[in-house]
Amino acid sequence: MARFRKKVSRRTFSGFKKKSRRSSSNNSSSVVDVALGAIAYGASRQYVASWLVPVSNMLPFGNMNDEVVMLGASYAVKRWLPIGKYAKAYGNAGMTIELAKISENAISGLSGNNTTQTVFTYG
Repeated sequence: MARFRKKVSRRTFSGFKKKSRRSSSNNSSSVVDVALGAIAYGASRQYVASWLVPVSNMLPFGNMNDEVVMLGASYAVKRWLPIGKYAKAYGNAGMTIELAKISENAISGLSGNNTTQTVFTYG
């Protein structure tokens, strides 16, 4: 669980009285930013994955090559593209989705269960 950052108090002087004002930087993403990043990632994933097929064919990860390449691309977008907070949200959404896919493949490989969809019937 992440800890909250300590707010730094800064003093402002207006007139003769001293007033203290609390300010802090807000680096957290709103729900709308996260949703827009996830929507943009979902819409562009197929195009970017088809563009990176030559890179994914060189990797020795078996059926997880595509997920590993897209994880690296999402990290690169988050880390090195200075185009604003939406690029960071795009990278965070991509990394979350790809890590979920990689862990799903790893768990299904360990358990010997190769089905990815489960149907529950009640009654």
